[in-house]
Amino acid sequence: MLNTPLTSYFSQNHMMTRGDFQRICGMMKATAMGHIRHLRGEGRLKILDYRLVRYMY
Repeated sequence: MLNTPLTSYFSQNHMMTRGDFQRICGMMKATAMGHIRHLRGEGRLKILDYRLVRYMY
């Protein structure tokens, strides 16, 4: 479900914020954070900068 929009986004961008993730996937903040935690746990997303919390696919 999330693979297509994320793959498309990351084909044009090298990082994203939680707000970008929310907008692209059409989720509320809490739901987006849950999905981000899950994807980080799988190793599919990683945090690039803890101060700015940007993710890389």
